[in-house]
Amino acid sequence: MKSTSERSTGEVASLLLGDDAPSVQPSASSSGAVVKKSFDNENISTIDWRADYKKEKKKRARIFEQQGVLALVQQAYYASQGWIMTFVVGIVVGIAASLVDKGMEWVSGFREGVCVNWFLATEKRCCVDVPVGVECPYWRSWSQLFGISDLNGAYAFNYFAYVFTAASMSVLAAWLVKCLAPWAAGSGIPEVKTILGGFVIKGFLGIWTFLIKVVGLILAVGSGLTTGKEGPMVHVGGCVGNIASRLFSKYRNNEAKKREIISASCAAGVACAFGTPAGGTLFSLEELSSYFPPKTLFRTFFTCVMGALTLQVLNPRPSGKIVLFSISYHVNWKWFELLPFIFMGILGGILGALWTKLNITYIKYVRKRYLAKWPITEALVTSVVTSLLCYWNEYSRIPMSDLIAMLFQNTCTENSDSEEMIRVLCDPTNFWPLGKLIISFVLRFILMFWTVGIKVPGGILVPALMLGACYGQVIGSLMKYIQITYPDSLFFQECYAGGEGSCIVPGIYAVVGAASMLGGICRITVSLAVIMFELTGGLEYLVPLMLSTMFAKWVGDAFDNVTIYEHNIEMSEYPFLHNDEVDHDGNAKDIMTTHSLKVIYAEGVTIGDVKSGLLTDETKIYGFPVIDNSVDRRVLGFISQAALREAIKENDRRINDQTEIFFADLSVSPRQEHLINKIDLSNYLDEVPIQVPTQMPGDRVYNMFRAMGIRYCLVLHSSKLVGILTKKDLARWLHHSHHGTAKQNSNTSSPKSPHALSVETASSAVNINSISNTKVSLNIEDQEEEHYYQQFEDEPRRDDTTRNSRSRWK
Repeated sequence: MKSTSERSTGEVASLLLGDDAPSVQPSASSSGAVVKKSFDNENISTIDWRADYKKEKKKRARIFEQQGVLALVQQAYYASQGWIMTFVVGIVVGIAASLVDKGMEWVSGFREGVCVNWFLATEKRCCVDVPVGVECPYWRSWSQLFGISDLNGAYAFNYFAYVFTAASMSVLAAWLVKCLAPWAAGSGIPEVKTILGGFVIKGFLGIWTFLIKVVGLILAVGSGLTTGKEGPMVHVGGCVGNIASRLFSKYRNNEAKKREIISASCAAGVACAFGTPAGGTLFSLEELSSYFPPKTLFRTFFTCVMGALTLQVLNPRPSGKIVLFSISYHVNWKWFELLPFIFMGILGGILGALWTKLNITYIKYVRKRYLAKWPITEALVTSVVTSLLCYWNEYSRIPMSDLIAMLFQNTCTENSDSEEMIRVLCDPTNFWPLGKLIISFVLRFILMFWTVGIKVPGGILVPALMLGACYGQVIGSLMKYIQITYPDSLFFQECYAGGEGSCIVPGIYAVVGAASMLGGICRITVSLAVIMFELTGGLEYLVPLMLSTMFAKWVGDAFDNVTIYEHNIEMSEYPFLHNDEVDHDGNAKDIMTTHSLKVIYAEGVTIGDVKSGLLTDETKIYGFPVIDNSVDRRVLGFISQAALREAIKENDRRINDQTEIFFADLSVSPRQEHLINKIDLSNYLDEVPIQVPTQMPGDRVYNMFRAMGIRYCLVLHSSKLVGILTKKDLARWLHHSHHGTAKQNSNTSSPKSPHALSVETASSAVNINSISNTKVSLNIEDQEEEHYYQQFEDEPRRDDTTRNSRSRWK
């Protein structure tokens, strides 16, 4: 039999406590390809909220017990670090949002021409001094720059330039992501949810990812792809928060406290993207964060306010307002309009569920199977097709955010300041503009589920709003047409004689439709209603917005109660614990890992044993249980690998490899009392690690992990250590239970009973079935252990009390 010491690094590293460790064991995908599961990815590790907050509490107590003027200054600085950081983070996120806005506006305009007076000026800023209705002499299309005067030739050349520049920008964005920062692809919201749920994804929130995300976002969204910047701004904000936390000692080495800052900075990303501080705060609370205490809520709102103030100062948007969209009319809605508002909510739920199904199906069965190796080519083809199809239709050619702003402003009145392409939608005798808007909706709907997920930065929030605004505008225009055609109908009796436009405003329908579509895809309600209210400034439309978003969520959940972000988490197999109740069968023994469990004996282990057996470069695990001996395996505590390294570093001058480890707070043997060369590690020991019996139901284990924020728990059978269970194992179990597959361990199949436990100690690595007489090996016969468990199972059931007090293997 191969001893544990002879096992491969992959086996050793894939211990259950080894959330930081890689697993080299491949697993086959449905297509037969060998892939590395995210559950075992060395780039993803868990955090221990309980341990981090305990460490923070000790550090705070140590600082505040000091006396003197200097101590008071230090205490004041320590207490104010959170507010200082949120202040800085809010400003930096606001600056980043301003750069993205200005960059996207210029890149988008560059597809159609340039400003001859100032190359970096957009069309709106280039012609700001030119009266409305007068041709701007400073802005030149590509055909004008090249001197093409023929009408057909100019159209063809502008068409070619539009497609070429858009494709070039998309290819550059995909190349930057592939070669420099792979984590910068997509919106980043599924990964942010995973991180805020208690995991660490190495490199995802780094400075290089931040830079590529900003540049790639400007290029991808500016190229005209059916994607938006608002979702990726969550990722940008998270990067700013993570980078800023490295500058403050309170957050630098405390992952739990760092999550508070990341949560606030992600909310600031949404707030700066839309210009909605309250909505950004609620979005983080409703959609992103798993842990959101009142203190974090207040700091998050403060961060969002600082970001919004920075936007106001920099003024990156042509409207001069911080909000992305706005309305200038305030007409009360009528009671009969509740029916079309509810209808739009139902329609948004149906279309949102359909879009989600199409997008996930395409990613699973097309992109992952055939296009995964060609991200740049896929971005090129997507951009070319998008440009070719969208150029001829003015409703699909202009940037999606500009179209949404126009549709929101449409009032169908004679004094409306809407552009001509929007005013023509109100003509009851001309259905061609409505037809073109419907064509734009269908085209963008198809392009959206095709585009979302390609390896460029981009999100779904603005495209979803655009789709909803399109069908909302169509429904509003039809309602206006019906009201004009049948003015004496009982249905419209509530309309008062206040002039044209005083009854039905199509722009309101566009606002409500936009909210319903986004709610149908993302299944958010409260934060979405607040964001739309802050965007438009129309308090009187809050009830229709809430009504439509609620119906969108109800109908969407009826088809599929999993959101698009949770679908992406599941496809990527991120170890994320959802807020939903768990209804899977199983208990702790079905979830735990029993392979290659490393332990430390309370007596007989030296520093040399620890260095050679536990603190090697290959051992990338979190920590080790401390047990009394190999027979009883009674848990005395738990010590992390980081604590061991810190203890050895702090006492390096007075210890050597022969120094024996002991724990004074535990029972000390007479031999240990007379030792001279010894070191007490009680200060580094967690004496009360979470322990559960093997028969604890899986749903109770799940709720315990979520409620307590723990990283691991030790599994005991009849007071004996038999395994360890971590958040990654829980997520893996949930994934396989959901898909109806058996649990897949990192290395081999689960042992049939607890006696098969393989334990590695500090001074030697042996299997529990082997017979070894060294001081720290496990000297238990296989037959003896088997007899013990068989005797336990065959013991007669005396009464209900006895039966319920025992943990049984079934």
